[in-house]
Amino acid sequence: MTEPVLHRPRVYGASASRLHSVWRHLAKNSDWAFVEWTSTWPFEDVDKQEELSPAEFGALWAKNLLQIRDSDFLLVLGSEDLRGALVEVGCALTERVRVVTAGVHRAHSWAYHPLVTRCGNLDYARNHLYKYITMVPKRSKASATDTQ
Repeated sequence: MTEPVLHRPRVYGASASRLHSVWRHLAKNSDWAFVEWTSTWPFEDVDKQEELSPAEFGALWAKNLLQIRDSDFLLVLGSEDLRGALVEVGCALTERVRVVTAGVHRAHSWAYHPLVTRCGNLDYARNHLYKYITMVPKRSKASATDTQ
């Protein structure tokens, strides 16, 4: 008997940039090993973003938006400073990428969009995403970076 092929949900992590260490921790945490992380920004030199030129910022945003398009989910970690993460949420919803929130305050009206699942914390978010190792999300498609 052959082993079933399990899907690894592709997840882009969005939050205030000062929380980059949380994403680094999750990427190493065995409880999250079922996830394929698509966001690379937490692993870059986030502390030096103030030194980037406008062109470098533009290239960074273009790369981030492509990574979101290539994801099954965007996971938003709640905080008080979601400015960049809100742009990423908007991109995800436009691309029909499902959004999962962890600790985002319910005062955000976008959190009630049909493609958004609100979770109280990262444990609930992880449990929600874990279901998709056997159920491929409806939107899943070939990678935005794949060639025909």
